[in-house]
Amino acid sequence: MKVKFKSKTIGPVFVIKKNQEIRYALLDVSKPTRFPPSEKPSQTLLASVGACFVKSIDNVAQKQELELEEFVIQVKGFSSIDMPVRIAKIIVLISGGLFDKLGEKKLLLMEAKAICTVSNTLNCEIELDHD
Repeated sequence: MKVKFKSKTIGPVFVIKKNQEIRYALLDVSKPTRFPPSEKPSQTLLASVGACFVKSIDNVAQKQELELEEFVIQVKGFSSIDMPVRIAKIIVLISGGLFDKLGEKKLLLMEAKAICTVSNTLNCEIELDHD
């Protein structure tokens, strides 16, 4: 008999890119700190995914000689419903600071996802979205 669990939401963890600094927040974006959340390893993992996307977006923007304003990445995880216990899905939502001229935002995000080492290493579904 297979054991089934109810999926739980982990996070959200926010990664804020402002000027040349990265800040982190757990649950409430208005209370950023210099350090990623470390109360639970799953929160630290989500912060790592968000930080990797920040750096990847920055790298792509620099290559394309684009200047980005402040932006925020919200990362949520969803636990598996079967064994082994794991994060089965991660949703990354990017807002602010990016532009959308003739689909440039979509291309920038696709390139950033392609080079995001942390998300590419994980064995779970990664869904990328933007507003």
